Amino acid sequence: MSNSTTRVASSDQEIEKDKKKKPVRSASPREMLSVTTGPECLLLVGGILGAITVGLVNPAMLYVFGRMLDAVGQPTMGEQVRNMLLVGATGFVGAALQGLCLRSFATLQSARLRKKYFETVIGKDIAWFDVRTPAGIPAEVNEAAERVGNAWGDKLGGGVQGLAGALGSVALAFYIGWNMALVILCAVPLLVLGMAFMGQALQEVANETQSWYAQAAAQVEECLYALRTVVSFSGERKEIKHYEEAVGQARRGAIRTHYKVALGLGYIEFIWALSNTVALFYGMTLIYDGKINGSTGELWTGGDVLVVFFSVVTGGFMLGQLEPAVKAMNQGRVALANFIEAYKDVTPIEGGDHQGRPTLPEINSFELQNVHFFYPARPETQVL
Repeated sequence: MSNSTTRVASSDQEIEKDKKKKPVRSASPREMLSVTTGPECLLLVGGILGAITVGLVNPAMLYVFGRMLDAVGQPTMGEQVRNMLLVGATGFVGAALQGLCLRSFATLQSARLRKKYFETVIGKDIAWFDVRTPAGIPAEVNEAAERVGNAWGDKLGGGVQGLAGALGSVALAFYIGWNMALVILCAVPLLVLGMAFMGQALQEVANETQSWYAQAAAQVEECLYALRTVVSFSGERKEIKHYEEAVGQARRGAIRTHYKVALGLGYIEFIWALSNTVALFYGMTLIYDGKINGSTGELWTGGDVLVVFFSVVTGGFMLGQLEPAVKAMNQGRVALANFIEAYKDVTPIEGGDHQGRPTLPEINSFELQNVHFFYPARPETQVL
């Protein structure tokens, strides 16, 4: 019994090692839409249009806000208030369309993928299951459905919304005052350096801390497996001391790398505040010197300065919404690739195909000749 259990465990370990050796495959955009019907594509298009509308509402609101500042105490103030209400109503319609369409589309995709994945798996023959871990297939189906639904849901809407808002905000800033927009954007390379430094520090925290805690865990595992030997030699205090040293090393390393993260964050905040100060000072100089805005052909106003400033700031913040969307889409593509691989892998014996089977005559006896058998998981070992 123990030998058979050992062989099964080693077989599962070989399967897992083979999985790790395989390169990670991602589904193509066309394959991501392979389980989509025509009406559902209309939901996707409607949701994307709604997200673009919501994203463009932000620069439109900034533009109207700047005109309202210039119209304070003037007869045109009422017109700008109506424009602001119109922008708000447009945003309401776009947000409702985005939430309704994309969430419905994501739910339909997740439900259909669960059904198709189960139909595909249950129709495979034994050889297909021999090179996989059958106990992990239900979790794989559930994970693939959840990740695909997450990729098509609110994360996609947020990404499209952020991209549209960022492009619209930067375009508005250059339209109102390209020279002031360039002054603000000059700080972007310095901010990128700070973000790269902080990102490297965060990666060091993750890698080194994981390595140190893994050493501590190995120390505990070794002690518990040989607990009788440790107790017989009264080595409890010694093992505790070794574990405390391993955990202490992880703590000191984490504190050291967190110092780097703090320095990077402080540098980013300093550069961002400095760039804002320079931009507002430059805008104030344009107003006081009576400079003509080349984009509008009129004198620079306080509304123009604030519109350009907040447009660039808003565009930078909205670009941050792209990262969760890209991450969720990549996870969905990787999860769907497993289904596509199983769906395209046609096995010699399709258990779910009941059509076109010929009616066989009665068989009284049969003889096997020159039969050779290899397990698919171990093709190098001949069994029969």
